[in-house]
Amino acid sequence: MARELAGEITVEQAIEERKQVAARLKAEAEAKVAAAAEAELHPIKFTQENFMTEVAQSELPVLVDFWAEWCEPCKQITPILEEFVKTFAGKLKIGKLNVDEEPDIAGQLRVQSIPTLVIFFQGQIADMIVGALPKPQLQARVQRVLEAVAQLQAQQPTKGTAAPPPAAPPSRPAANRPGGVAPSNLPPQPPRRPRGH
Repeated sequence: MARELAGEITVEQAIEERKQVAARLKAEAEAKVAAAAEAELHPIKFTQENFMTEVAQSELPVLVDFWAEWCEPCKQITPILEEFVKTFAGKLKIGKLNVDEEPDIAGQLRVQSIPTLVIFFQGQIADMIVGALPKPQLQARVQRVLEAVAQLQAQQPTKGTAAPPPAAPPSRPAANRPGGVAPSNLPPQPPRRPRGH
């Protein structure tokens, strides 16, 4: 027989209170997991505060969409990028940087027109796409960079073996090269034979 004493609760009340606390904690944890999952389905918002860690130091290639609220072509790319977040999950990090809110980063990278999409790998520009491309063309450009990254990673030595010397920095931005992919990210090419011999 349970009795209430002054300021004390019964065993049944304590059990009920613990159940309520456990249910509340479970609901809060589920809400956090759902919010995190929802956030992963959308492009990341890049800012001055997170650009170095999210982009320059990322182990994955990163696609950054330089955009502005007033830019109509930028708005056409947004649904494509949201789809790419799912399509390239685990292979490519995707985010947006508002040039009106973060003009310093856009200026440092010489972004002069929007939309501009820049794909970074290991802190370097692997491709730069100026203007709104149709989804198939944009997907092909992204896929080309991801294939080059995969080939580069396959060539890297495993732990315990000596690493090759670092490659010299490119002499001009990767975006100015045919295909936009930096040569350091491409597999080595066999030597060319002179024609007619």
